[in-house]
Amino acid sequence: MLTFVLLSGLYPPLRTYVVQQASNVKQKISGVAESALAPIRPAAVQGSKATVGHPPKAAFDTFTNTTWAAPWNQKTPPTLTDQLDHAVALRKVIVSNGDKKNFAALIRPATLQFRYSNEQTELITLADTPEPQEFTLRNGIGVNQLTVIVVSVYPAQGARDLALSEIELFGIG
Repeated sequence: MLTFVLLSGLYPPLRTYVVQQASNVKQKISGVAESALAPIRPAAVQGSKATVGHPPKAAFDTFTNTTWAAPWNQKTPPTLTDQLDHAVALRKVIVSNGDKKNFAALIRPATLQFRYSNEQTELITLADTPEPQEFTLRNGIGVNQLTVIVVSVYPAQGARDLALSEIELFGIG
């Protein structure tokens, strides 16, 4: 074994082969882990605020033509709290920003903070577009609750309400 290690360190073609094989194994493992992700649906959704006809659960109903809307106030930003049935590992999120029907007429989130029940957090920076945006989650391991806090926004002239179409969670568990 020691001879192989020395040869692979000193003989460039062997070293290149070993590095390529390790890279291939890593890609296969990553592909299996990614394909193992399943949609995670909240058992219950609560929001700190909502406007009439745009409840908090609309942000997690799997439809991008429905919208959670809430009055925007920087001092007390709107939040969503998702209770999950059991502990999961959240690994990916897809966010559809704003209200597709009235995108420019309403305020849109620019930054979301995900606060997990495991006392970890992470920030998601959204583009100002109604198209779905995918993000990898790193800190949502072993969680049964997620709180989403709107940290900053894209303004809309004359608007007072913030809109968010959809948050789709994916994970293991």
